[in-house]
Amino acid sequence: VIGENSNIIMSEAIKTIITNWKRGFFNDVYDLANIKKPIRDVILSLESNKLTLADCYFSLACLGQLINKIPDENENIRFRQHAIKSFNERFKMYDFDEYLLAYYIHPSYKDKKKY
Repeated sequence: VIGENSNIIMSEAIKTIITNWKRGFFNDVYDLANIKKPIRDVILSLESNKLTLADCYFSLACLGQLINKIPDENENIRFRQHAIKSFNERFKMYDFDEYLLAYYIHPSYKDKKKY
């Protein structure tokens, strides 16, 4: 990137960020985008005016699955641990048998195959 755009990228600080990171700046941006996109999709689905309690519970399950898919590498370990801890704290607020029952008896429960 720097070789092709040396006349555009003038700042030494930017060049250092792009070239000297262990995994590379663009790999980190790619990983961040892969984590944020599913979260954005869940938030958009929760803004629907036809939302049910089962949809909310299913979205929580999807987010939990996405967090578990974060690679357990040295670069991501602290972020992954923080995400799991934060998710578990929030999930406790919704961990009631009634919510789980609403999810299981919802007519479209069997059609949910996102994860």
